[in-house]
Amino acid sequence: MAWLKRNLVLVLTVVVPTVAAILYYGFVASDVFISESRFLVRSPQHQTQGGMFGQLLQGTGLTHSQDDTYSIHDFILSRDALKELDKKAALRRAFMSKAVDPINRFPGLSRDNSFEELYRYYGKHVGVDYDSTSSITKLTVQAFTAADAHNINDELLHMSETLVNTLNERSRQDLIRFAEAEVKLATDKATAAGVALFEYRSKHAVFEPDKQAAIQLGSVAKIQ
Repeated sequence: MAWLKRNLVLVLTVVVPTVAAILYYGFVASDVFISESRFLVRSPQHQTQGGMFGQLLQGTGLTHSQDDTYSIHDFILSRDALKELDKKAALRRAFMSKAVDPINRFPGLSRDNSFEELYRYYGKHVGVDYDSTSSITKLTVQAFTAADAHNINDELLHMSETLVNTLNERSRQDLIRFAEAEVKLATDKATAAGVALFEYRSKHAVFEPDKQAAIQLGSVAKIQ
């Protein structure tokens, strides 16, 4: 007891936390499974890129899009993705399972099972890492069963692919509308030019400008 009194601070700050951690992680804490996937976001080619690699991508009609990549990152970590994921993969039920230890289980010791608390919990178990050199995104999902980790990761990939396809379709429709507007503008200009030429011919009795001009130039040459 005398030793304990002399080293009470050491016992409370070092020994007790260490023993508690050993007991918790050794006998109480649930196993954590990590599902990891990597993906590359590609979009229709909009601009000509320089270099051999750019020409190769241009030949396929696709190129990696950094803007779309960041959009996907924001979507994965958004509340909208969480809502959709909870409907499709039963996210809340997986994280509230009685098989998970009370500390790691949602909502944990706070007892607040609101959507905002679930969103904060979700952010701790889903991570997105982007490699700017290779333009490859790494998606990491932590769960307490291998099946849950895989299902959540797989569902996030499907949702992201759907979003990319939607963005690409909108971009394609914008390009089509722009091309149609340019074609209409060129057609209107050609029509206006044809009408102006017709009016000029009718007013000046010029029906074949090239031949009539050649005759006039020939006459001038003879006179000279």
